[in-house]
Amino acid sequence: MRNLSALASFVLTACMAVAPIKALGELAPRLPADIVVPIQIGAHTFRLPSNVIDGGASGFGKRAAVLLFMVYPKMTPWSDPSERGKSGIVPGSKAIQVLLEDPRTSSSDPTRTAKRGVTRNLLLALAENENLSRGVAEALSGTVRRKDTIGLDRFGPADDIRPNSRAFRAFKEGYHHYARIDNDEVQYVVICSGERPVPNPGCRLASEYKDLSLYITFRQPMLPEWDFIRRSVIEFLDVSSR
Repeated sequence: MRNLSALASFVLTACMAVAPIKALGELAPRLPADIVVPIQIGAHTFRLPSNVIDGGASGFGKRAAVLLFMVYPKMTPWSDPSERGKSGIVPGSKAIQVLLEDPRTSSSDPTRTAKRGVTRNLLLALAENENLSRGVAEALSGTVRRKDTIGLDRFGPADDIRPNSRAFRAFKEGYHHYARIDNDEVQYVVICSGERPVPNPGCRLASEYKDLSLYITFRQPMLPEWDFIRRSVIEFLDVSSR
């Protein structure tokens, strides 16, 4: 099983690089679907099919985080033969990665919340620091926000953006930044890798599931479906926690 603490830190790196979806042979669990694994994260217990869990049945019990590999929208495992390819997922695949973590135990700050984690994803990508004393808009000075057709706002460089600022570097490197912000509160953040890496540029959605942090990685062509993907994952988690 991978070091999930290290993975959780990677999700929140300052550069916010979006990892490509990995090759099936490297990551896909191979255990039968009828093995149900109980996993506790924070105050929540999930009963998950072992063949969607990174580490399979070996990762049962209480954990700070769990990493899942599924195919949207049916949430079947990556081991589905239709998803196989010699070099990884097949073109057009709807394979997704889901990271669910307890923000209090996956970081050095026991007071961190899932809501704060969503905001932090945006700040680490486009702001010089995490100071929100003057609001999100002020923290993101140097950027402009425009409505996009996918139901999110897209960020771009403002005319007065400071050269070599974090936002300037992010835009120059080709990342695409989206968010939904209501009443100066960040609800969702999606960061996409743009034209790289070929052939599978990806996006990562930062969200919440109850009081847990929820990160969903998917192929960039799936971006218009981001909210359907989020809802499908939440429905899967709801059923798994009953």
